[in-house]
Amino acid sequence: MKMNTPRTKLSLAVVAVSMMGMAHAEEIQELSTSVVEAENEASVSHTVREISADEINRKSLSNIEDTTRYIPGVQVNDAGNRFGDNGFNIRGLQGDAVAVSVDGVSMGETLAPASFSAYGMYDSTRGQVELQHVKAITVTKGPSSVKNGSNALAGSVAYTTNDASDFLDDGDDTTIQFKNGIDTRSDELMLGLTLANRTGDFETLLQYTHRDGSETKAHSSGKSISDPASATEVADSFSIKTDSVLAKFAYLIDDNQRVGILLDQTDRYSEGSPLSRQSASYYDFSTEDANNKTRYGIFYDWNNAETPVFDSLSATLDYQELYTSGVTSFGYSTRSGDSYLRQEDRSTYQDSVALNLDFGKSFGSNVIHDLVYGVSFEQRTIENIRWDRRYNDLSEGSGYQDGYPERDSAWVPVTKTNRFNAYVSDTMQLTDAFSLSAGVRYDLTKYKPETDDTFEDATDGQSVKDSEYSAFVGELIAEYEFIPNNFLLASYSQGYKGASAQQLYLGTNGADVLTDTTGAEHTDLDTVANPDLGAEKSSSIELGYKLEAERASVTVTAYHTVYEDMIQNVSRSVAYDEAFTVEEYNYYTGTTTEATYTEDDYSVPENVGKVEVQGLELDASYAITNNIYSRLTFATIDGEYKDDLEGSHDKGDALETAAPDSGTLTLGYQGDNDKWGIALHTLWFDKIEEQTQPDADDASVVAGDLSFTSLNNGSGPAHYPDAYTVFDLTAFYDISENISLSAAAYNLTDKEYYRWEVLNSIRPGNGGFFGGVSEDGYKRYSEPGRSYSLNLTMTF
Repeated sequence: MKMNTPRTKLSLAVVAVSMMGMAHAEEIQELSTSVVEAENEASVSHTVREISADEINRKSLSNIEDTTRYIPGVQVNDAGNRFGDNGFNIRGLQGDAVAVSVDGVSMGETLAPASFSAYGMYDSTRGQVELQHVKAITVTKGPSSVKNGSNALAGSVAYTTNDASDFLDDGDDTTIQFKNGIDTRSDELMLGLTLANRTGDFETLLQYTHRDGSETKAHSSGKSISDPASATEVADSFSIKTDSVLAKFAYLIDDNQRVGILLDQTDRYSEGSPLSRQSASYYDFSTEDANNKTRYGIFYDWNNAETPVFDSLSATLDYQELYTSGVTSFGYSTRSGDSYLRQEDRSTYQDSVALNLDFGKSFGSNVIHDLVYGVSFEQRTIENIRWDRRYNDLSEGSGYQDGYPERDSAWVPVTKTNRFNAYVSDTMQLTDAFSLSAGVRYDLTKYKPETDDTFEDATDGQSVKDSEYSAFVGELIAEYEFIPNNFLLASYSQGYKGASAQQLYLGTNGADVLTDTTGAEHTDLDTVANPDLGAEKSSSIELGYKLEAERASVTVTAYHTVYEDMIQNVSRSVAYDEAFTVEEYNYYTGTTTEATYTEDDYSVPENVGKVEVQGLELDASYAITNNIYSRLTFATIDGEYKDDLEGSHDKGDALETAAPDSGTLTLGYQGDNDKWGIALHTLWFDKIEEQTQPDADDASVVAGDLSFTSLNNGSGPAHYPDAYTVFDLTAFYDISENISLSAAAYNLTDKEYYRWEVLNSIRPGNGGFFGGVSEDGYKRYSEPGRSYSLNLTMTF
């Protein structure tokens, strides 16, 4: 079933292709390479979008959300809470279904249980990336595990950090660069310093970037409301500071070989006052959060080797530490009138060691082969720590209550994961007009959980135990130039994602004990781990057309993707030896009733889910004159569940995380000699139709096609966004050889609008421990009104 209003999408795309196709007859001077190009994939199993450092600087991109702002079909995953972005959503799937890496090193896994999201006290994100330290971002849409490994179930985002040579001319050279920036959307001040040097055979790079800002503002039309606080339309207040360091030291063995070491570190700290949670029982909220990444690496590169087995070799060894924490302090008043300070302290550590070996070899005469292959080894450890602190009164100086601080049970056990990967891919130029690429990857992953007094196996070692899975995936890509500059594209690609610690073990920590009326005790299981879990899998068929001409470039892609063996918790039961009766006390009513138990109901994660997604994407650019250029993009996606899951969704329900139809239109001017430029960007998103949610008390209610139970939002979003059109203006000016300026004006018409990826998990509520919004409180999740960013770069 369709989530968005049906449109003549294919017809519009075909018309656009026809108009662009007429342009290739003219001979003109090519646009400067710094102009935004239509990013048509070179090996077309899926759309690949490259974002260069030049584009980051000239478009004044300030954060991760900015990098996907003009890429339909790709959004930053944002639950609208204080922890900010958490990975990406590509073609409807999000979180760990999209692989994220920096210099080929995975950014870990997510630990963010949906059942705890309402409390807003913790969200383990996947590390931090400083855009000023990045020279390329590669966004791949669609399954891409052959090239990008585990978790590239729906796509991947790969960051490549800067090298000293990116700032230096040939020979001995030194560059000093200062960069200052402001962004009014979050009142952020950015200060950056780059030092690059080459002396003889040694290259050195040192970059430091400091950011000091606040929360991202909601639209200025919002009202500050304190009673009830959940109705406030102003974003909660936060102070956010980030310090990032990138250091590289390389020795140039010869013209083709180098070896070096690196440090890549980002520390993000924030303090906040989420006053929208104020209530009679929970009040005076304050937060302290950290999201830190530290990576140490050794690298070796050898190009033009021309050995019998490889022409190029890249070897890296990296040790990485990821740390996320959230400390929430608040006053609590009991029913009896006592008041005291509570502190919820949540943190997760992820340590990993990764070795990657990648080779390339070109050979052949009649048929040219470009062969790439490699192996990788990774060992990762994840540990979750939770503390509950309660004080004698409303101050920390009053001391702890008896029994506190208390170490709460961990969400997952300390788990060591060992992964081995091997891949090979060959791109063959069979004729001048026809190329074919084929590749495969094998993955073997083993898990080793460790139980202790913070995580106990309720099944006495029968479910929380060592396990493993293997995956074998492939891809086949064909490109045929049927007339000059016109190509037909076809591909079949696969992806996979191994189970995360959260999917394997969340909720399996211990069990309740039921005491019957005779005093006998009985185990009451909640969730049981499944050591036989396999990988989630995806397969995608894509068909496309590509035009590459001097004045025009067009790519149209239609795809159909099937996601199978998706991990979901399903209900199971086991009969007790005999029925028994338990007296149960209701805390809210103060009454006691008797309940008879004949079986133990519990849940277990299994590979049972299935989702199908199909869509159409258009990316076209056209040089109107030597200086004026345009670009048009469009994406539509329909996703549908193909299974029934009790309490979550029905077969035929629409995929709630699929983005609405969207498109962008850019009209820009590039000055002669590439010294200045300006561009107007138009962004359009379709509306989301409001959906009726199931009513447990009224079976006559007919539910809509969208279920939000998987987002822990069974009552549905507090607001459904209308369609919107927003205009941005970006510009750059090279004042001199050493000084350049870039700026952006966002939301020129001061439109009040909302992103679906934020609102779909925002639930109705009255604040307090469980959060939520009431009345027009959803407005605090609106996007900023008219706002600006400005960056000044001085290079010497």
